[in-house]
Amino acid sequence: MTKSGFFVIPQILLLLGNSPVNAKLDQNINQNINQDINQDINITSSTPQASPTQVKQPQTAPNTAISPKITILSPTTGTVIDSPAATVVIQLPLKTKIELLVNGKVINSNLVGRSELDEANQTVTQTWYGVPLQAGDNTIAARAIGGDPSLTSSVNLKVRGVPVKLSIKTLETRIPADGRSYATVDGQLIDENGNRSNWDALVTLEASDGEFIGTDASPEQPGFQVQARQGKFTAQLRASLKTGQVTVRSRDGQMEAFTQLQFETDLRPSLVTGVIDLRFGARGTDFYRSLREFLPIDRDNRPN
Repeated sequence: MTKSGFFVIPQILLLLGNSPVNAKLDQNINQNINQDINQDINITSSTPQASPTQVKQPQTAPNTAISPKITILSPTTGTVIDSPAATVVIQLPLKTKIELLVNGKVINSNLVGRSELDEANQTVTQTWYGVPLQAGDNTIAARAIGGDPSLTSSVNLKVRGVPVKLSIKTLETRIPADGRSYATVDGQLIDENGNRSNWDALVTLEASDGEFIGTDASPEQPGFQVQARQGKFTAQLRASLKTGQVTVRSRDGQMEAFTQLQFETDLRPSLVTGVIDLRFGARGTDFYRSLREFLPIDRDNRPN
């Protein structure tokens, strides 16, 4: 018992001595654990959590698709066409049927000569050939059939009409009356809208002086005949040796026009220029000479 007590008492003392240290260690461990738990709680609270009722839906890209429309690519508004027929190019949405109208009248769809498909843009380009027009103002319209009535497009254009008057002018306002120089006469056929008419005609030219040079298109008729092609004609008038104002007249049926130019004196270039002073008489009588020559020292006034 004594032996066992000898060994037991020191162990009890050792345990009692270590108990404050263990208690302090346990306290520090508990504090560290609490700090870690608090940090975890703070980190967790700072991170937003998606609640079942606040789940964000994925954003969809905005719809950038162009609304379908019909567009007349050619001709454009304000175009002036020479002939009473045109080629019309139209772009329309895929699977859309259209009708073409000229001045309110529906055009036969058999005039469609070519169609091109653009799969990327979901469009079709149609080309209509030989669409009939009338002289003057025209309106071409394309509209959808059995679809959206807003799908329509139109352009306004003009067709050169029947000539109603002549226009004439000379490129030169005056030429020398030397029998060799010539003036260029230009003329046009004009329609009622003030545009050059795309017509061919035989125009008669007459001049009060001078002579037209070139080939007469109709020698058996009086005057000088010139052929107007697509509403334009030109001729050359050679000057005579007589100076004065010359009137040029053009006529075609009931239409006529006038213009004027000047045949002016042909000034020849100078061959020699300078001053020659000739005098005959005694030296003492030349008042325009120097005093020495007017009153010579030797008093020699003999004629020069």
